[in-house]
Amino acid sequence: MLALPAFGISLAYTIVTAYVPVLLDDLSGPTTTGALIGAEGLIALIVPALIGGWSDRSTSRIGSRLPFILVGAALTSLSLILMPLGDDSLTWVALCLVAFFIAYFVYYAPYYALYPDLVPYEVRGRSQGFQGALRSAGLLLAMGTGGLMLSAWQELPFVASAAVVLAVTLALFSQLRGNSALHGHQVATARGFAGTLEFVRGSVAARRWAVANACWEAAIGSLRTFVVLYFTAGLGLSLLETSAALALVGVGALIARRWPVPSPTTTVRAPS
Repeated sequence: MLALPAFGISLAYTIVTAYVPVLLDDLSGPTTTGALIGAEGLIALIVPALIGGWSDRSTSRIGSRLPFILVGAALTSLSLILMPLGDDSLTWVALCLVAFFIAYFVYYAPYYALYPDLVPYEVRGRSQGFQGALRSAGLLLAMGTGGLMLSAWQELPFVASAAVVLAVTLALFSQLRGNSALHGHQVATARGFAGTLEFVRGSVAARRWAVANACWEAAIGSLRTFVVLYFTAGLGLSLLETSAALALVGVGALIARRWPVPSPTTTVRAPS
């Protein structure tokens, strides 16, 4: 149940990053489209650190994380529903897009913080793997059906993904409500934005991981943003043909999750 929201937010995120450029195609050039989608990167540098630290320190009757997750789900769904309604206005789509990315990261940071709060250390890797499989399933569904839904009714993929985000969030809330572990994380360990930067500066391993992750996310993000436009505007495929082609991407992701590369047998000493 804890992994289920990963499916919903992956579905919504993929619909937005892959198919909003199609809405923007008639309103702007590739540079403007790339800048608008790329605004996510700037938001990702600021919002998760602020919201994550806030949720570390806050208290409420339903725990410190769930209020942010519920607000994030509501704002995410609202921005999804409103986004395609102003498809003839670049300003409207841009504002809804920025609102979506802010709401997404309001949801994202406290949601993933639930794992160290609730999952025992010895099964955390396996639980994260299952969450990754659901995230890949959300990507598969978005890639495989987004074009089909968009061709049938322009608002459909956005309304459907908004409904899924709300449904999985309410399911999570119903299962976690009253869980005493939601109040049990150590506030003293909260790093906050400045503490996180200090940690990265003081750890060679963290810096290497951050650089590698940034390169990986840049490659995947740019591919995902423009792949639908490449198929439709570049190759002249219909949205239905594009959905069929992109479904293979999601299938590949699920296979990779199901049969991961075996871990090396050599022993790696942990950094001191």
